[in-house]
Amino acid sequence: MSKEVEKMHKDYKIMLDEEFEVEFDALFDAFWTNDHPIWEECKVMNDLSEFTASPFENKTRKFNFKVKMGVPFGPSHAPVEITQTMLEDDRKNGKVICENAHKTDYPYADTFDIVHRYEFVQVDGGKSRMKFFSRQEWRKKVPFVQGALNALVNHKQGIFVKNVAKVIRKYTNEEIKNQNSRLCTKIL
Repeated sequence: MSKEVEKMHKDYKIMLDEEFEVEFDALFDAFWTNDHPIWEECKVMNDLSEFTASPFENKTRKFNFKVKMGVPFGPSHAPVEITQTMLEDDRKNGKVICENAHKTDYPYADTFDIVHRYEFVQVDGGKSRMKFFSRQEWRKKVPFVQGALNALVNHKQGIFVKNVAKVIRKYTNEEIKNQNSRLCTKIL
């Protein structure tokens, strides 16, 4: 890893680093898109509901949804708002990097932020490498609870990336591109 990339990912934990038989931009375009089979399966596998996405404006867009919490305390579901920022959109040279900052309305959610970074890179031909990085940033110390929340967040992210990888492998590059094209036409 170059020093520049190392600095960019400082304080992040890498959760996924895999190659897929899919072009990088087709893979990026499949994510966070309602009605795309990849995203629809990811939502089901990760207990996401009521997902909405705004269009990009100045390299930023927002997602809103509810997520099942699966913990013994607090509400069973929580609303989440994600602000996605494009850090690098260089499709000509085979690279897209975005960062998703999560805000959740849940007990203790005001004490920390969860930030995910996605990196989609063209490897060669129809192959790409997808990397998923994660970090939690604590704004307030919460003794006893902090360790439990760290464990919960890491567990849920681990499940998320395993599910995402399974789903992506089910589809060919052509199937993903055809769905992207169908959905793009539907939007226009």
